[in-house]
Amino acid sequence: MDLIPDEWRQQQSRRYSVLVIEDDSNFRRFISELLEVSGFRVLQASSGDDGISRYQQDKPDLVITDIVMPGTDGLDVISKIKELSPLTPIVAMANLENKPHKQSFLSLAVTRGADAVLAKPFSIDTLRDTLQRLLDNCLIETAEKPVHADNTLN
Repeated sequence: MDLIPDEWRQQQSRRYSVLVIEDDSNFRRFISELLEVSGFRVLQASSGDDGISRYQQDKPDLVITDIVMPGTDGLDVISKIKELSPLTPIVAMANLENKPHKQSFLSLAVTRGADAVLAKPFSIDTLRDTLQRLLDNCLIETAEKPVHADNTLN
């Protein structure tokens, strides 16, 4: 399934790059393949530290990071990337189904600078709509307000 509608893709003058930071290799590959099929240039990182290094090296247009990872977690990744580049859109995602403080994790991600949060599992349409809104905001230079794709935050 194509994440980016043809009419929207035709408006874009270049291929966007996305850094996917996810410790679960199967999920990272799945998301990366969806994005590649949709025309994105995808970079991958398997840990928070690797993700920060890849960000500094490649300067992607957008970052998608898991929140809950061993070592440097997604919250620290968000803080560091926003410190390096405050306007880079960041999507934070986490599988928090069995976590007692799901709302707290998502709120912390926004507090640290995430522009959107996604609770796993999420639909392909939700991912597509989230990325489209963030990239549209970048195009008109208004990345001021977080996008809450899963409607868990108000």
